[in-house]
Amino acid sequence: MPRDRSVTPASLELSAAASTATLTIANTGTGTLNWSAAESLDWLSLSPTSGTGSGTITLTYQVNTGTSSRTGAITVTGSGASGSPQSISVTQAAAGGTPVLSVTPASQDAPAGSGMVTYEIANTGTGTLSWTLSKDASWLTIIGTTSGTGNATMMISHQANTGAARTGRNRQFCP
Repeated sequence: MPRDRSVTPASLELSAAASTATLTIANTGTGTLNWSAAESLDWLSLSPTSGTGSGTITLTYQVNTGTSSRTGAITVTGSGASGSPQSISVTQAAAGGTPVLSVTPASQDAPAGSGMVTYEIANTGTGTLSWTLSKDASWLTIIGTTSGTGNATMMISHQANTGAARTGRNRQFCP
């Protein structure tokens, strides 16, 4: 008797977080389908690894803390089944990555009168950028929030200067 088997999905895209996913095995022919599943990935396990007829395989995978995705395959074999064995591609996403803080412009000259200057905060890397803004001069005032995530525009007001040239710094930190 001919035995055909179907495994769905044909490929898996997994998140970086630890979790589970399933594969479904179906006997699309006649006769008894005896199947087995195998993988050689140290970050993934299968349960069950064999069965008769249609069934479900649970994949349990560990967190990917790396900055690169990782890939592998699961092989499902149906004894005497057409199209056997079948390879299912598995890709697990990378962890958040590494953010890179960019502030432009790097410095600004302000006129002697009071006013406001703006700076752009950007993440030129990957992952989530968390930033904190501070100042080192009493004549500077941060307008708006002093911390956040991702890209932002920060505004700094300055008081009028009636004396000698002065320097103040806004500091951005990426914890």
